[in-house]
Amino acid sequence: MRPPIGPRQAAVVAAVAIVLGAMATASASPHGEGGLVGARKLAQATDCRGVVAFSGVAAKPSTRLENGTSTVEEDSSEGTKLGFHDLLTDKSVGWSRESGEFTCVCPGLYHFAFSATGARVSLRRKEADASWKTVVETGEGGGAHVVLLDMDVGDAAAVWLAEGQRLPPEDGAPRSSFSGYRLAKK
Repeated sequence: MRPPIGPRQAAVVAAVAIVLGAMATASASPHGEGGLVGARKLAQATDCRGVVAFSGVAAKPSTRLENGTSTVEEDSSEGTKLGFHDLLTDKSVGWSRESGEFTCVCPGLYHFAFSATGARVSLRRKEADASWKTVVETGEGGGAHVVLLDMDVGDAAAVWLAEGQRLPPEDGAPRSSFSGYRLAKK
């Protein structure tokens, strides 16, 4: 069995995958004859015509905006959702670097990649009006995964730190990443 790839290799793979996905979706046609996506009939379906991609590095506990104040999300029995310090790419509708959450506005088949060293993390998915469910998880020392998910309007994806785990300091090159892009439209 081959050892897992390192975070730098995972970041390179994710960057190449984003570029290839962007090239594939940039030339695709809009969302069908009606131009509107999903049952929610988005206010601006034109946002979904182009590339949908994001990439963040250097994980931190996620933050949420409440009454004009940014608050760090507390560790729960389910773990901690991760946000990201640095944004590499944001060609997306629905990505929040601060909360680390991608909420699907443009339905389709999505490619997600994440990596972390020194802590167990997982990619979780929340279907519209449901709870978070683990899709895939790294081992205790971290690792990287790449998955394809069929996403509908309102579905969400995020990277979570396992309960009781702590991220090592991000000194020097980033040790964690989360990227996603849409491969195909619905």
